[in-house]
Amino acid sequence: FEASHIPGYDITCDTGMSQSQCAELCCSESNCLGFDFSEAHDGRCCTGSVSRADGPFEHNGGSYLSFYDSDPSGSPAFGFDVKLQRLDPIGRPVWAAGGVLIADRGYSSTQDYGLDAGPGGDAWLAFRDDRFGGDEITAARVTADGSLAWGALGVQVTNTGDFVAAPKIAALENGGCIVAWTQGSTVALQR
Repeated sequence: FEASHIPGYDITCDTGMSQSQCAELCCSESNCLGFDFSEAHDGRCCTGSVSRADGPFEHNGGSYLSFYDSDPSGSPAFGFDVKLQRLDPIGRPVWAAGGVLIADRGYSSTQDYGLDAGPGGDAWLAFRDDRFGGDEITAARVTADGSLAWGALGVQVTNTGDFVAAPKIAALENGGCIVAWTQGSTVALQR
């Protein structure tokens, strides 16, 4: 990061800046939603591929920020993957740069999805998922330390050949959740 220029932005990290200092500069100057220091992204500070971000507050004053990221090194390459970052009460990332990968998807476009923070501090996500050979709705629960509570595949709440889209999720006080989505021409719910 010695005097490196951030492609797509009129920002140059000064000689001697650390990665975190470069990331802070990147975010403050370009309203960036994520960072990627990997060689696969040519040393960019800001990920230019973040297409949507959403984030509720969690119980200790921090928040979760979820986003789509098109990763050229993913499998499949360039699909809009679902990622999540936990932020402390003043907005600093808690987990590693780039957040936690929730789903490595192959979609070439994005749709709305759901994110909520539960009373116990977990993040709950519902999203359209193509990792199983068709389009399904998946729910994922992520603990405050970034672990995937329901495993790498989450829980598939649909098993249909119908069109599914626009899932939403609501965490419940009892530790469960409700997922809602469009299926065909109707709205479906599952607890």
